[in-house]
Amino acid sequence: MKPNQSVQKLSKFIAYVLGRRPDEFGLVPDANGYVKIKEFLQAVTVEEGWRHVRQSHINEVLLTRTDPGFEISDNLIRASSLERLPERTAVTEPPILLYTCIRKKAYPFIRNKGIFPQGRSQVILTTDKELAVRIGKRKDQQPVLITVQT
Repeated sequence: MKPNQSVQKLSKFIAYVLGRRPDEFGLVPDANGYVKIKEFLQAVTVEEGWRHVRQSHINEVLLTRTDPGFEISDNLIRASSLERLPERTAVTEPPILLYTCIRKKAYPFIRNKGIFPQGRSQVILTTDKELAVRIGKRKDQQPVLITVQT
């Protein structure tokens, strides 16, 4: 594959992840559509075919493409176009079970005190066990799956 093609493919992939389906990759953008670059890289590098992606590859896309499809501000990244981003809506009837993963070391504390957001404003819960485990493995190789009954 030619280098230009790989840069173009990465550019399109980043725009898709950030601008259309961040939830598919376990990412929760802030109100302005930004996610931390570190979280983005953790989510992308577990995907087949994208394990090689590093910050330098993102920088290469920004330098070589006239319209990369995303933008960076400090340590945050977002899609240039946010109109295809799914809207946040309030759930009228929550699912019966939700899942999240925690670090193994944190389990005794959480068992006694409950779940609290760490380093963010919310706890990420999902209806998909596999997604919860994928997100959990970003912090711990053997995360503990927590089931929340709503």
